[in-house]
Amino acid sequence: MKMLNKLYTLLFAAILMVGVSCSETETQAIITEQFIAFDTESAVILENSPDSAVIQVLMAAALQSSDITVDYNLEITAGDADDFTLSNTSGSLTIPAGQASASLEIHPIDNVFSDGDKVLVFTITNVSGGDFTIGLPGPDGNNASVTVTIGDDDCPIDLDAYVGEWVYIDAIGKPGSCCEGSSLNGFGFTNSGGNATLTADPSDPSGTTAIFSGGPFGSDYTIKFLTCPQEVIALGTTDSFVGVGSWNMPQGQTNGVYTETTISVVGGLGGNGDFEMMFEKAD
Repeated sequence: MKMLNKLYTLLFAAILMVGVSCSETETQAIITEQFIAFDTESAVILENSPDSAVIQVLMAAALQSSDITVDYNLEITAGDADDFTLSNTSGSLTIPAGQASASLEIHPIDNVFSDGDKVLVFTITNVSGGDFTIGLPGPDGNNASVTVTIGDDDCPIDLDAYVGEWVYIDAIGKPGSCCEGSSLNGFGFTNSGGNATLTADPSDPSGTTAIFSGGPFGSDYTIKFLTCPQEVIALGTTDSFVGVGSWNMPQGQTNGVYTETTISVVGGLGGNGDFEMMFEKAD
């Protein structure tokens, strides 16, 4: 392991020399200058990635007989601290004695909102345990900072395209219900309450929440449009009596899907199990 770390350090230094100087004298100066830097200046990972972004702090020097402590500062320039977790939250990394690097893992936290990319900037602020330059040698001090971008994987939605009247079509029993595959219309339930109306929720700044009311519901249902994939989730509702029983969309669960002209939502019909209620956009 020590030999691998030593080779890694020498390779890192050799790569950095390319393009910096072609003279033997200047090359010797770079090799003898000890420095610590990030292995890259930028990294990108999607918020729904099951993996973590891994950034390394590399030491270009002879292997040390004692630990090296590398302090860093984190600046969140877009997003907030709830958008990710870190493998080390102390603000410092330790390069163990006899080794040449330390790693920091950034794990993104996925959400269902189209809220833009999150940007994290890590900057080395201090090195303890040796005499090291921070960043690559030269006036710019490159790689003293690394920018990690957590890419937003959700898609925007134009809620205005869905606002308006929706016509109830049918409700079908889901697997595990009393009447799997059966039509609720076959039990005499019709659109006697008129069309359902979908309006934008004025309290939601993200523009993805709407209120489904009227028609067969009898109560207001607050639903959020998930954009990637195109699903809907119930945020808050009360039971509705739909003529043949009390129908309810469980809150906080993905309850259905939508297209440009259709919305299907699933809810429990009393003790009869789940039924999928289907609507089409009115002309």
